[in-house]
Amino acid sequence: MILTIIVFILILGLLIFVHEFGHFIMAKRAGIRVEELGFGFPPKIFGIKKGETLYSLNLFPIGGFVRIYGEMGPASEQARRRASRPTKGKKQTRSEDKKRAFYNKPIKTRTKIIVAGVTMNLFLAAFLLGLGHWLGLPTIVEDDEIDNLGKTKVQVTQVAFNSPATQADIKIGDTIKQLTINNKQLTINRVKEVQDFVEAHKGEEIVLIIQRGDEVLEKALVPRVSPPEEEGPLGIGLARTAIVSYPWYRDARLDNPGRDTCCFCASEADWSSVLAGGSLGSHHGSCSTYVADIGS
Repeated sequence: MILTIIVFILILGLLIFVHEFGHFIMAKRAGIRVEELGFGFPPKIFGIKKGETLYSLNLFPIGGFVRIYGEMGPASEQARRRASRPTKGKKQTRSEDKKRAFYNKPIKTRTKIIVAGVTMNLFLAAFLLGLGHWLGLPTIVEDDEIDNLGKTKVQVTQVAFNSPATQADIKIGDTIKQLTINNKQLTINRVKEVQDFVEAHKGEEIVLIIQRGDEVLEKALVPRVSPPEEEGPLGIGLARTAIVSYPWYRDARLDNPGRDTCCFCASEADWSSVLAGGSLGSHHGSCSTYVADIGS
């Protein structure tokens, strides 16, 4: 829980800082005086002044800020100038201040500075998505797929209520590593392997060796001989997942147009098959976000 909060704060801080950095870059390019670019919020830990701009690191890493001269209008700057004491020998004339103030720049320039923040966030999103696809992202794949795949595994995508899986405390996101019966073991790498094994041992106690996070657990259960309509013997939905990577310059949809289809668009027939022990991937109603290493 604490780690999740820390990661959330750092990600939020990065998003806000990149946003403010966009304002900073465009203001510098426009010749406007930038007084401070800060990461985090005060109190200040330390700062380095380079030229007329102070670059500061602040205590609370939940964002960032940029102080652009004249951004609050002429009246505000005049009041601030009267309240502050300029450093001896570095005081600029009032005409120079006005010339480089944000409020004295053309509307076109001011608009560019304002829009630059959002634009930088879009660039960041594009960069991170490209990096993720290049390094590899968890994706639902077909049983017979072998191209561009990292480590594959079979994961639980749904658990039917009051089923053998529920009673055995199997959870969404569990990875099925092995199936055993009478000291015979079957290592699992495809959805069909689970389906065939369970179908062959209805009414017999089998043991599922599953991985949940860093834990490896053994779950004993008996597949139902006559399961309810639209449910399989175990009452679980399965999907084969893998870490799939592509060159950064290539659109993954060109190779696999079905992979980016949202699983919420799957038909009722698709979900019925999943509950019976099928794979969404075989119906082209899969998406990488639904079972993206949930709980593993």
